[in-house]
Amino acid sequence: MCADPALLLLASTLLTPLTLPEGTVDVSLGPRGSILCLRPSSPEIVAIVPGGETSSWDLDGAVLPVSVASLPDGSFIVCDAATDSILRYSARAERYDAAAAPPGTVAVAVSGGEVWCFSPDEEAVSAILPTVRRIARVEGFRPADLSMDGRRAVLSSAAGAFLVEPGSVEPLPGNPACFAGGLCTVLLDDSLTDPSGDRPAVFAGAGFDRLEGHPDGRVLAWSSSSMAAVLLE
Repeated sequence: MCADPALLLLASTLLTPLTLPEGTVDVSLGPRGSILCLRPSSPEIVAIVPGGETSSWDLDGAVLPVSVASLPDGSFIVCDAATDSILRYSARAERYDAAAAPPGTVAVAVSGGEVWCFSPDEEAVSAILPTVRRIARVEGFRPADLSMDGRRAVLSSAAGAFLVEPGSVEPLPGNPACFAGGLCTVLLDDSLTDPSGDRPAVFAGAGFDRLEGHPDGRVLAWSSSSMAAVLLE
């Protein structure tokens, strides 16, 4: 693994093809190489660990979960669109906390002690924790992905990808996009690169419309229709 996590993505040549569980609506990269897949039909969370072994848990209290975000300790939060709430679960999906979310919230992300979300109904990225406040007005559609690094975020949807900071929104030259290893990373055609184009691109393959990143530099590109995915490490 690269010594500098910020360079891991663009220095990597390790591509692992995967097939995500059928019915997955959102994915989050968890600690120790895990991948969390959210399935609303049960509803349940499916965890994939290195080597391909899977475990699944029912999500108590969730009615229509649409977004998941993993925390460093293995716990995770889920956005429930039916109740406009953010539910927190332990690493084994034991529910122990909840917070209200803006109406129509469809995406959630976490970084440090901050929890942000996106609502296309309100056309805004907002903070939920530690305090409730609007971050910036930004257009987007369902489904959407939100990725955080400190007090900045990347929002991706069919409306495009945007770098969001308090009070400002900047369109990105590619879609989808995410943060990984401290880098803002975009999918341009079939390759991943930084928006400035100063670093060499990494080939990911065609047909992917969703992108998830992790602070350790991992990136998962996946298809919401076929469930095909590729993991860059």
